Amino acid sequence: DPQLEEPYVYLGMYYNSKQDFDDLAKVYQKLVKYQPNLVSAWLNVGEAYMSFTPPKTTEALPYYRKAYEIDPHSSMAALRMGEIMAQEGDRDNAIRYLHQAASDRANPSYAAEAQKILNQMGAS
Repeated sequence: DPQLEEPYVYLGMYYNSKQDFDDLAKVYQKLVKYQPNLVSAWLNVGEAYMSFTPPKTTEALPYYRKAYEIDPHSSMAALRMGEIMAQEGDRDNAIRYLHQAASDRANPSYAAEAQKILNQMGAS
């Protein structure tokens, strides 16, 4: 059943272990096709693009935006969007998203990472 999430996750884990990020992104793009309202699917495509060296931020950003559109409380989406926007020089939006992620006490690792970036920007 192409709509089941679990096979995509396992296949994604396989490609990630092989550092085959092209196929990793393709796997999660298929999941997005069948589960367009699944936030984790959108986030996983973004993370696949961020796994490249250097990260493919231009390709990743639309997937984080879509995840955020579906769930405006997603700290991971806010963190990654803020991180990418900071790198692209969009300081005001970066700070807005990073502050959101930094204030999420339910996800302390995202909050800490967002706070670290804010501190580096001099915007804590």
